[in-house]
Amino acid sequence: MQKLDYTEETRRGEAINHHHRKFYEEAGSFYLLDKTMDGAPPFYSFHALDFDPRIGGGFIGPHIQVQGKDYWGDGLSWGEAEELIRPIIEKADGI
Repeated sequence: MQKLDYTEETRRGEAINHHHRKFYEEAGSFYLLDKTMDGAPPFYSFHALDFDPRIGGGFIGPHIQVQGKDYWGDGLSWGEAEELIRPIIEKADGI
């Protein structure tokens, strides 16, 4: 799992919620780990992408469940969340 040197932050006014997003690549497949900052505590969602986020122009795929949920990881750090998605990405081999 390679963390891309690309992150996004949406600000209030651009979206209903405030998000921090990190992107990953594994074997040519791209993934998005999204942290919704407005939650109390903040929570995550995880998605496959059909495009390289550094270029854009594609769609965010449906949720990939983590811990059996679409929205998960209440209050976890980025590092803790990454440890949960790592085996999913490595097993997926291109969801």
